[in-house]
Amino acid sequence: MKIKVLLVDDHLLVLLGIKQLLEHESDLEVVNTICDPAGINAAISKNHPDVVVMDIRMKGYNGIELTKKLIESYPNLKIVILSAYNDDEYIDASYHACLCVHYEGKLCCRTCKCDQTKFFGQQYHS
Repeated sequence: MKIKVLLVDDHLLVLLGIKQLLEHESDLEVVNTICDPAGINAAISKNHPDVVVMDIRMKGYNGIELTKKLIESYPNLKIVILSAYNDDEYIDASYHACLCVHYEGKLCCRTCKCDQTKFFGQQYHS
């Protein structure tokens, strides 16, 4: 069974690049990509992803706050927050909000049960 992934990023080139990388993995299926986080609830309801991979900062949206809301509405959903920022405040807030944070080539997780090493080809910290 494939892991269904929903990608959320307001930068189209980043979104398409991540999609292309993940599509080469036989056990992952990118079920949808969205550039506007306003449509995330509809995309989750329609596509039933196992994992959402989301940017930490998007125009008009805070990925950390959005993650908190998603976890309240979809407690079984796994969320990985992507960040290019190496800022302890972002990392800590993301970690406590969503379980998984990817920054500077590292993936930190608290309790996520999906195979995070598959997403980025490396070990993660638990």
